[in-house]
Amino acid sequence: DQPRSRGLGDVYKRQAQSIYGVSGIIKTPNAYIVDNGRCVMGLAYFKDYHIKPDEKYEQWGVNFNIGFHSRFELGVRLAILPDIPGDSPIFDGYLDRVLSGKFLLLKEKKMVPQIAFGIQDIAGTRLHNSTYLVASKNIQMNKSFSILLNLGYGSKLNDLIFEDARNHHFIGVFGGTEFSFKKKIVLMMEYDARDINSGLKIVVKDWLNINFLLLKMETPSAGLSLKFQL
Repeated sequence: DQPRSRGLGDVYKRQAQSIYGVSGIIKTPNAYIVDNGRCVMGLAYFKDYHIKPDEKYEQWGVNFNIGFHSRFELGVRLAILPDIPGDSPIFDGYLDRVLSGKFLLLKEKKMVPQIAFGIQDIAGTRLHNSTYLVASKNIQMNKSFSILLNLGYGSKLNDLIFEDARNHHFIGVFGGTEFSFKKKIVLMMEYDARDINSGLKIVVKDWLNINFLLLKMETPSAGLSLKFQL
């Protein structure tokens, strides 16, 4: 499992998924991963661009994060977009499939941030693709208050290996922060290399997170995540 060094316990209690099914803030990933042998299952509802940046589509998603060997996280997202016609005989809508991976390069220490490398949407519909490097640092101010800083860079690097992705997300510099109060209430803010998003996270015990989000600071969204041992 990941080390529980001083000041890091708050990170793991409030750890939650991005709306695309990897450990992150709101849309963007952070450098943390799910513990080895654990799983995070989440639900998310939001309206955001899918292909064209000026078009918003309703999305209902189910996300899974699974930790392997203390350094690797696998993320899966299945989402229904009812506004886009699909060819499924079960429902009238488009099924979006996302498979992502994140590898921990450097574990966080007192004076060193956690650093991870990841590929979002490496397989599936490849509409939310990005190859990124991200660093995260938790700063424990006192027993009741902590700050998480997140900074990363996303690119189209994997297009050189695989065929070109149909669309990309958070290409360029992205970053964000979380302000945690008593490990129960978390205020979130991020820049996803395109828009500014904000949110409120409520932590219930150590196994449930509830998120209320504003994408582009104007579009209400919501999600929740459950953490459990495999």
